[in-house]
Amino acid sequence: MTTPVLELRDVSVRIGGVQILSDVDMVVGEGECVGVIGPNGAGKTTLFNVTSGFMRPTTGTVLLGGSRIDGVRPHRVARLGMVRTFQNVGGFGDLTVRQNLVLATRGRHEGRIEQAGALLSLDGSWDIAVKDCSLATRKLVGIAVAIVREPRVLLLDEPLAGLATEDRDHVVEMIRRVHTEGTTICLIEHDIRRTRALVDRLLVLDAGRKVAEGSPEELGARNDLVEAYLS
Repeated sequence: MTTPVLELRDVSVRIGGVQILSDVDMVVGEGECVGVIGPNGAGKTTLFNVTSGFMRPTTGTVLLGGSRIDGVRPHRVARLGMVRTFQNVGGFGDLTVRQNLVLATRGRHEGRIEQAGALLSLDGSWDIAVKDCSLATRKLVGIAVAIVREPRVLLLDEPLAGLATEDRDHVVEMIRRVHTEGTTICLIEHDIRRTRALVDRLLVLDAGRKVAEGSPEELGARNDLVEAYLS
């Protein structure tokens, strides 16, 4: 593994009498693409909420570049370089695609805006209001808004949810481009086949616990995991 940029150590979350995460460890190396998978209710979204500052862990620590960020407010976590997308959210609907990217950079980085638009093939939608774009384009706008901020880690929350087959393949290819350009990515996704083809490593959660971790090839060689999580 390359130098760790994101680390979760023994992270647990308990709300009332419900244990949502139990002693979860996760390491994302510089330049990696890591997928987090598991059934509904496994704790995936809670894991991202803790990582991005929207929720404090009950116990455990979160480190970004070796510095603790658990307990840091979400906007400060984002400024430190942990940028997150959300399901079906791709910027401000009444603004055009380009205006959303200008807003994300406060109009200070024209070159970066143009690069992100070209990288994600958004040129044809440049002057269209986001609310009038397809769901696939809105998702790509969300990714573009994130990468113009040059994140140390990009968290993608179910980037393929709700998309038709052709659109899923297109968005996967765009995520692959972003990763190839050097962005470290951690994503939650239910489309297991496409996730396995995209990521360097998989982390499998179930009932709030990490039950497996490894490359798609390593986990795919275990029949118990294939039957329960990877089919």
